[in-house]
Amino acid sequence: MAAESGQRMSDRAADGTPAPTLVCGLGHLGFRVVQLLRALGEPVTVVTQASRNDWLHTVRELGCGVVEGDARDVQVLRAAGLAGARALVATTDHDVINIEIALDAQEERPGLAVVLRLFDQSLARELKTALDLRAIFAVSALAAPAFAAAALGEWTLGAFRHQGEPWIAVRVAVDSAPMLAQASVRESLAARHLALVVPGGAPGAGLVAGARATLVGPRAAISALSTGFAPPPRPSRLRRFLRLAADTLRFPYTAFHHAPLRFRAGVIGLGTLILLSTFVFWYGLSLSLVDAFYFLITTVTTTGYGDINLRDASVALKLYGCWVMLLGSAAVAMIYALLTEYLVSERMGEMLGRRRVPKGGHVIVAGLGNLGFRIVEELERGGLAVVGIDRDPDGEFVAGLRRKTAVIIGDARSAETLSHAGAGTARAVIAATGDDAVNLGIGLGTKRLGTEVRSVVRLFDAEFARKARSGLKLNVALSASRIAAPTFAAAALYRGVRCAFVDEQRLFVLLEREAGGEWSGLTPSELARDRGIQVLFRRGAPAGGEDLPLAAEEKLLALVERSLDRTPV
Repeated sequence: MAAESGQRMSDRAADGTPAPTLVCGLGHLGFRVVQLLRALGEPVTVVTQASRNDWLHTVRELGCGVVEGDARDVQVLRAAGLAGARALVATTDHDVINIEIALDAQEERPGLAVVLRLFDQSLARELKTALDLRAIFAVSALAAPAFAAAALGEWTLGAFRHQGEPWIAVRVAVDSAPMLAQASVRESLAARHLALVVPGGAPGAGLVAGARATLVGPRAAISALSTGFAPPPRPSRLRRFLRLAADTLRFPYTAFHHAPLRFRAGVIGLGTLILLSTFVFWYGLSLSLVDAFYFLITTVTTTGYGDINLRDASVALKLYGCWVMLLGSAAVAMIYALLTEYLVSERMGEMLGRRRVPKGGHVIVAGLGNLGFRIVEELERGGLAVVGIDRDPDGEFVAGLRRKTAVIIGDARSAETLSHAGAGTARAVIAATGDDAVNLGIGLGTKRLGTEVRSVVRLFDAEFARKARSGLKLNVALSASRIAAPTFAAAALYRGVRCAFVDEQRLFVLLEREAGGEWSGLTPSELARDRGIQVLFRRGAPAGGEDLPLAAEEKLLALVERSLDRTPV
């Protein structure tokens, strides 16, 4: 499809050359953003105070200008060419530093397109109303849907919410979504707000068996088209009844297994006493087994109806009876006390938000930081049971998650901790801590359990993630910065970016904006044919057909595609 579109701001310098984008911070995210912008042919100037030597060498080889210094210093920004810049992207790891860079840039150059990285999304919402920033993104919020999808065996390229509904971009094969091969279905994709992009094909190109394509649209619509993303079928009534019966029969064992050790010891001791004494009284008093058991229960519980007694029994049997009375009543009293304590503690745990570990089919998320917290939210929005693991009981998100999710405090690299979290029956384990070595340990520890559970590992360095995935045979190894970088790069080029992703050496950008400017007056088919823009959503469109010209006041969600060169991305 055609490459370039969208209203640009300051995309040319005074001498007619393309204006550069300033990227402040050359960490994992900044380095990826620079690579993408250069692959798109965009000039870039990097401002960094400290970075890896190999990254500095690479960006210089890519033709980027490099200014070493603190981007919070206006003199440094001026030396980097702020006056003639097209946009500024602040990608450091510190929210306050990024905000200060944005404030200085706006004061020095009012109207400059500024894209900000912020971990704190509540602060981001406040800043959007206070400052005129083009976009504010959190890496964790952009990457979480991909991690959640990877745990389910899907491959989601990007995700966001539009009109309160989840939208996703996925890579699909015609074989896994046979309905896509039908022309009648392809013609109706626009009515479902779906975009189907065939790599290297013209708009509207057909699909053949074995072909792969990019599908963008509401998750529910994609699920209806593709069996690979459809929810599991609802079980039959008989299967649901059998499952309920099995759970009912399993409840006593489960309750006893999770009870405190003292309670279990008391129950086992009392049971042994009852079994032994039943046979003693059956033999010593010449009673039936039922009568002997009845007499023992009335004695242990101190009920004492008197219909059976030890008045005429031997001395040894009377002494044994006294021993049973004392020991039995003490055991019953202890069990009642422990049972009361157990029930009260369980009730208090529910009131305080503690949740039980599911029996199976859940997803374990190890590391409840910014990324882990958002992965849990993403999975729960999809209706999945989740168990969280974190080493810090006072972690920022731990207390909040405990109110709705089972949370275990411990080291997820430990087989005991994974077992306690139900790893043996889990669907997947996602290692999302802030330490690559810890995440690798969790992923390899999951494989050592000998289960079929999927291991999804977060690794900061994208190249290291690729090597670990192939060399260590991990199911999935993802870099959050690699997932998030396309959105930051696209926001430097376009207004209204909701999400962006790279697939088959092409950058796909989802824009949400008004149809004013150079789009107004064109029809969706003209945009697709001449500019490579697919209109996915029209709000305020006049009645009478989807291909009427766009009005300036209409709200649009559109897909723009740009080619990348062969620079590795």
